[in-house]
Amino acid sequence: MTPFYQRKFLMRKWIRKVFLDPLEFLPLLFVYGFFRALPLSFSSSLAGHIARIFGPFLPAHKIGQTNLQKAFPKKSISEREDILEKAWENLGRVVGEFPHLKKISKSRVEVIDLCDWEKTQKKDVPVMFFSAHMANWEVPHMLLTNKNIEISLLSRPPNNWITRWFFGKVRTNSLVSIILKGPEGSKDFLKTLMEKRNLGILLDQRLSEGEKIPFFGRPAYTPVGPARFAEKFNAALIPVQIERMEGVRFKVTYHKPLKTHKDFLKTSLEINQTFEQWITKNPDQWLWFHNRWKL
Repeated sequence: MTPFYQRKFLMRKWIRKVFLDPLEFLPLLFVYGFFRALPLSFSSSLAGHIARIFGPFLPAHKIGQTNLQKAFPKKSISEREDILEKAWENLGRVVGEFPHLKKISKSRVEVIDLCDWEKTQKKDVPVMFFSAHMANWEVPHMLLTNKNIEISLLSRPPNNWITRWFFGKVRTNSLVSIILKGPEGSKDFLKTLMEKRNLGILLDQRLSEGEKIPFFGRPAYTPVGPARFAEKFNAALIPVQIERMEGVRFKVTYHKPLKTHKDFLKTSLEINQTFEQWITKNPDQWLWFHNRWKL
């Protein structure tokens, strides 16, 4: 017979799956449908305007204030608040643009290919495209698929099973596969590298299982697995920089591969330094609202 505490746990899990998860999903479905029904430019502008107004009242705003003070201590309070307001607007725009990503990737992006896609794909090595949560970070992989280049994206799965299913459907593309972060996706991650295929990964967020590596001069838990495996599998480590130029127009630069080192901590430091350069150039386009320097 199943112990009482296990039955209680299973009952809570069942209630969440059947009742709570659908209730949590409904607002997301409404927001997605609402912005999808709007023209692209208006959808982006409206969502950005809403986020800029209400974002500063959310608890995440204080996290952003703390992060900005750590990264740019010489900037005045008013300068940092201006950056945060624009960062909220950028985040809102990302939400408003999400239902229109295909249109954006086909007509709203200037591409600078410094790594030579075709030449890179012909090499008998895996390719790891890495980027940060800047501008609209959902755009770069779609540019690759527009060129019939396959890619596997490493993604953190939403806790809500319906949301996870929904994002899978929205992102459906025969050239794109999703690898979930965590133990369940580690085998797929390694398999992709061993089969010398393409990976896309965002490396700018905090990872508690990572190593303390300087980021804007302060120690920050940083994911080091990609740097370690890039060296192990001789992968091309390509920085992908995305910038919002004006409104719903972007510039995406696929830089030349970053040199990897046997000391993967050194490679990870250089990745952080790459992000520092991008963020310093466009501080209002980075996602400041996660606790990056939490130790």
